[in-house]
Amino acid sequence: HDGKWRGPSVASCLIRREAWHAVGGFPSYRASEDLFFIEAVAREGFRAASAPRARAFWTLARVWRASFNRFSVYSYHNLVARRAADWHFGILRHYLICALLTVAGIAYGPLLLTYPAWLTLRVLRTVWRKRGSFDLRLPLSPHRWPGVAAIMLLIDAATLDGAMRYWLESKNGRLDARLAARSS
Repeated sequence: HDGKWRGPSVASCLIRREAWHAVGGFPSYRASEDLFFIEAVAREGFRAASAPRARAFWTLARVWRASFNRFSVYSYHNLVARRAADWHFGILRHYLICALLTVAGIAYGPLLLTYPAWLTLRVLRTVWRKRGSFDLRLPLSPHRWPGVAAIMLLIDAATLDGAMRYWLESKNGRLDARLAARSS
């Protein structure tokens, strides 16, 4: 797959009927159902193969509000599915590091540069890691960085929004009632 694999993913894949039936298809989650399915298929001993020249594309909505809502819903339902380690912990780690850098900045130097520097490093890391996923002539061109930063910040804010809704519902007992109703 020459480094362009984003997996695991069920986007644009073929699944043998016996594998589907052996694991009972997708569980009834709004998000993470594909990860649960892929893990169950692997536990059952089915093999996965890739088609190196096949390409699948996933695009953000054209309006920032729709993308925000999509990722907020994913965030919330990933927590319902108890999959915080797959997504939320990584974002939390970024902001904890930024908080530590901010504390260091307060104590030792230029506080105002802490978050922009950290965001720039995140953007560069993301662009570098995804350079082979796109047909871009100049993936490290600085004119791309503001757009990547804006998308990352939008997803981070949506993740926080979904996590806060999950936390508030958990705290108020509404989440337990909703999950009990879903399982009956």
